[in-house]
This record gives sequence, structure tokens and C-alpha cells, in this order.
Amino acid sequence: MDMYLPIEWRSINFDYRLYPRFVVRDEEAIFFITPKEDTSVSNREDTGLWTNSKALVHVLKALFEELWRDGINVDRRIREIETGKPPEETVIIKEAQEAYRKFREIVDAAKEEIITVTSPKGIVRIFETAPVRQCFERGVKIRIMAPIDLDNFETAQKLSKYSQIRHIDVAHMRIAIVDNKHLFQFKTPPLDKETAEPMASFDNVLYTNDPEYVQRTREMLNDIWNRSLEISEIRSEAAMRVPVNVSTSASVSKVVEDMLRNNVGSVLVVEDRQLIGIITEKDILDRVIKTGRKPENTYANEIMSKPVVTIDADRPLIEALRTMRNSGIRRLAVVKEGKLVGILTERRALEKIEYKNSKNI
Repeated sequence: MDMYLPIEWRSINFDYRLYPRFVVRDEEAIFFITPKEDTSVSNREDTGLWTNSKALVHVLKALFEELWRDGINVDRRIREIETGKPPEETVIIKEAQEAYRKFREIVDAAKEEIITVTSPKGIVRIFETAPVRQCFERGVKIRIMAPIDLDNFETAQKLSKYSQIRHIDVAHMRIAIVDNKHLFQFKTPPLDKETAEPMASFDNVLYTNDPEYVQRTREMLNDIWNRSLEISEIRSEAAMRVPVNVSTSASVSKVVEDMLRNNVGSVLVVEDRQLIGIITEKDILDRVIKTGRKPENTYANEIMSKPVVTIDADRPLIEALRTMRNSGIRRLAVVKEGKLVGILTERRALEKIEYKNSKNI
């Protein structure tokens, strides 16, 4: 009489002939010793070590759990052997180490393309931990989409040697698709809690190799890519405004009038068509109002800041923002062929990037 036994099976893969055989029951275990020269199942003689050592049993249980976790359902393995194709799989990988191992395994075997959407700090993680250069040297095409800001701009530039990078407004999702066969979807933590640690995003990862799902997601990512923004496409000239100029002999009263009339927070000081300095609202506050000087008797050349930091009109807008941050300023004079053509503020630069990206996305 046949009896149904509720046994679960998984297939594990070993690349060497000698492999562990053991049985664990409650707090005892038998570890079988298989001679290296004989792995035949027809050999009835076996030698086993029985133990109830808690430490050894614990080690064997841990080994079994690891093997079980890495194994695949035996029915799927049989189908894989029969069809020659890997079975479809959609799973949530809860443990970060396991998810990271699977991700690296698939990325390291990539042959054609990796396309990913990530966060600002994800750019840093990719640069520091992902094998981007190795993939590039193997001829794998890499496309990365992420919000590019002042904090990750330099890292993005370094990554651009080995991949294509485009700016998107906000990374609402974090996805990687490898060779249009494997898809990983990572959790999206709040931006203020995200770190650049490699394991920070690898717990509870969705993995699938379902062809239809992977293909539809890839089409969506390609659509975002085609409408996303090349940072280098936006030049500093695109966000500048016509400057308000005053002479070195203009009184502060005249400077304030010009600011109010033109609704600006700064003016450039020019003499003989040469850029001499810049006066901001803060300069007037710190050097005139707080010191008790009379605006009508104080002149532009007495309170202006100099020298004025400039940027060429053809340089990328993100480079202008980086220059402001590195210099600790919020305004740049824009020049073209050595001539003053405009002024660029940090606010206008950021607004230009977001506006351009919102139109594209």
C-alpha cells in the first residue's frame, strides 16, 4: 500500500564530488562519511558519526538552513532539466546578505545591459560597491537614472566613465534589470534616513525573472530614460538673467533703488566695462545698516565684494551650482568670450533644473 509522505525537497548544487551528508533530528545528528573515491548510491556500506553535542548539532542545523535557502524546489529543477530553461521565479528575499549575494551573482554574469533607477545616495553606493568598471570592460552597457545634486555630482562624473547617467527629479522606485532577464526591486526608505551603506537597501528585495513582467518594466524604464535629462544639456546661460549694473561711484541709496526697481537681490559693479565687484542685500545690511553708515554718503566701491567669481556661459548648469557650493556663494557672473553677459543665482539654477526635468518627465 502506497503512503503519501509530506516531504519537501530542494535541489542543491555542488561543484565538487565530496559533499556533506547528515541527518538532524531534534537535538541529535548523524554525519555520514562518504569516501572521496566512491559516491555511488549502490554502495550499502556507510560510516556515520552520531552526536548529541549541542554545539555540533547547532552547526549542522545552520548548514542545512543555508543549503535549504540556496536550493530550489525539486519540481522546478526537474522542469529546468527537461526544458533547458531556468524556471520562472518571483520571490521576496528577506535577508540582505542573501539578496546581495544573488544580485552580485547575476550582475557579475551580465553580458548585455544593466539599467537601473536609484536614489541620490544610491549613486554613491553604486560607485563604491558595484562592479561597474568590470562590467564596462566586459562590454556590458550600463544605464543609470537618479536625482543628480550637489552632493553626488562628482561621483556621477566618475561613474560616467563607465556608464551612461541621466538626471530624474525623484526616484520614486528603485529597480535594476539585468540582460532583460532578471529584475530586482529594492525598498525605498525616506530620504532623510537613507545611508550609503551597501546593505542598506538589500533586505526585503523583490526578485523576478518572469519574462512578461521584466519586459514591461524595462519598457517603462526605457520610456523614462528617453525623456530624462542629460545634465550637460543645460548650460549656465539658460538660467542666467540680465544683470543690473552700477558704477563704483554710485551711492548705496542708488544701489537700493536699482534693486527695488528691478526686483533683484544683487547688482554688479562695473567700471570702464570691466567687472569690478558685486553688492548683495547682505552686503548692504552688514556694511551699511549694521554699522550705522548713511546710504546717501556711502558708495558702491566701499561695500562691494570682490573679486567676482565667474563661469562661462557654455559650462553645464550643475557645474555652476558646484562652483557656488565650493566657493560658499549663491551668485555667479556669467561671461561669454570674456564679456559679462548675465548673472546666475543658486535659486534660479535649481529652479531651471527642476523645471526642465518636469517637462521631460
